[in-house]
Amino acid sequence: MRILLTGATGFVGGYVAAALAAGNQVLAPARGAGPLPPGVERVSFTEDLAGLVAARRPDAVVNLLGIISGDFDLVHVEYTRRLLAGARTAGVKKFVQMSALGASEISPSAYQRSKAAAEKLVAASGIPYAIARPSIIAGAGQKLTAKLAAAARWTPVLAA
Repeated sequence: MRILLTGATGFVGGYVAAALAAGNQVLAPARGAGPLPPGVERVSFTEDLAGLVAARRPDAVVNLLGIISGDFDLVHVEYTRRLLAGARTAGVKKFVQMSALGASEISPSAYQRSKAAAEKLVAASGIPYAIARPSIIAGAGQKLTAKLAAAARWTPVLAA
């Protein structure tokens, strides 16, 4: 299967890329020089994600793009919209979206509202899809865990 995997250089993406590379052709659009597992083809990340998907014609798109600060609407919503447009053009058979636990249009968190907006786009796309809503994912190399550990050193007591 030919899979376009966004976010492959991120914490979760590295693990997903390695798993998908076993038996699949994995294309990973990436801006930086972050490492990719063997068997994953790096392609240049472009703002024209619709054109990228349409040109590469994958069987599936796995969207792991996500940020914990910055322009949530651009990365979570607009990039998803662009990926879906390309997926429709390319005849993609499956779209997998990484969302977040608590994603809701009425959340007080801009992060969770943007994840909910992206979910809504995916669900309305007409493409067969799956949406994952993980909670905190911890492990070696995960930035949030490192930030929480640093904060804990300066916070003598955590409120219950």
